[in-house]
Amino acid sequence: MKTDRDHAIFPLGKNCMIEDSSQFGAAVASARKALGLTQRELALAINSGQRFIVD
Repeated sequence: MKTDRDHAIFPLGKNCMIEDSSQFGAAVASARKALGLTQRELALAINSGQRFIVD
């Protein structure tokens, strides 16, 4: 039986932990691109400023 975790869009897999900010940024960028969102669209979707996404 498949669970939601089997369909995760983050590239690290279900047994890996993000260890630093560069890995977190890469995971967010990968997920954003997989969803076809621009940085601005992601910022609007999470009710944030674009600078939060870019920095």
